[in-house]
Amino acid sequence: MRTPSIAITVAGAIAITPSVLAIPHQQSLYNGYNGLSTPAAEFYDDSIPARVTSTVWSTLTSLFGQSHSPVQVIKNAPGVKLLDSGFPTADIDSVAAPRFVLYGDQDVAEQSYGAPPYWNITGFNVFNLAFWTVKFGVADNAQKFAAKSDADKKWFKSRYAGAGMKLMVSVFGATDTPQSLGKNATALGKTIAAFVKKNGLDGVDVDYEEMDLFGAGKSTPWLIELTRSLRKELPSPDYIITHAPVAPWFNTQMYPNGYTTIHQQVGDLIDWYNVQFYNQENYNTCDELIWNSGNNFPLTSLFEINKYSGVPLDKLVVGKPAWENDADDGFMRPSVEGACLKIAVQNGWKGGAMFWEYPHMTPHRLSVITDAAGLS
Repeated sequence: MRTPSIAITVAGAIAITPSVLAIPHQQSLYNGYNGLSTPAAEFYDDSIPARVTSTVWSTLTSLFGQSHSPVQVIKNAPGVKLLDSGFPTADIDSVAAPRFVLYGDQDVAEQSYGAPPYWNITGFNVFNLAFWTVKFGVADNAQKFAAKSDADKKWFKSRYAGAGMKLMVSVFGATDTPQSLGKNATALGKTIAAFVKKNGLDGVDVDYEEMDLFGAGKSTPWLIELTRSLRKELPSPDYIITHAPVAPWFNTQMYPNGYTTIHQQVGDLIDWYNVQFYNQENYNTCDELIWNSGNNFPLTSLFEINKYSGVPLDKLVVGKPAWENDADDGFMRPSVEGACLKIAVQNGWKGGAMFWEYPHMTPHRLSVITDAAGLS
């Protein structure tokens, strides 16, 4: 993944409309639902409640318009439950394969929560706020979300939960060096888990990219320890833990202590892998992506990872850049990617797709891929 921009500017305040009965600082967010305005990018209005059942919508709107004590009401809302943090979440079935995962690190000025409104990413079921880091602290869109009040975060999470979407945080990224900085993996896992719970998030994505250490075989024990610590603090099925390795790291000849070993040791603790099939001067054709990765990084195509590393197909989510300039290489046009994934679907795979990043990736582009692939 790309670099956190570090400097964050939180977007401006939301206008207030006195005629709407709601929490004062959130009144404009309810205008659309009450027929008082048309959709606006930052207002996250409820102008399209048909995307969620009327029962969920009326329950949550009434709840967050009158009270910030949602325990009993949310417990009874279909498809929505409470985490032990007290925040609403979608039932785990909402992220059964296929998963459609979207990362967001880019600063979108009018997006003050760090994540887009649920209706702006229709078709996706996981949004990863980027990044929580050791080197730079809580950065970029993760920082935007963390800066909101608990009431605001619960309100926002209720919308994602009602739409069957999970909101997670991605940790580390391309420029963070948590292991080189000497962080104890067990203690770090506890710190990250505490951040997840404090902010009502649904889990954590581990985007570890210390290339030199990994190439030297020094990262695997650290990542195994981190994963065990995270899962101890964030039990399944309420919380999700994913990893985002580059595809070559599954090659057992080049990386004898690589992700194959990690999967063998703690794969049962990892819900799925958002595999980065890009930035490797490879995986640019259907054959390289699906069947035969070629000579640069052999045995690391989708089905080769399944065969030689023993990772179940449903745990392999194919990661690609949304636009050509979102990565150095590996981009595929949506129609081409969809055609490639159709081959995988016809051969028993349905893990899903991941994209770097929002706002370049859109529901329309996703629908082109899923329609062509036969994924739903």
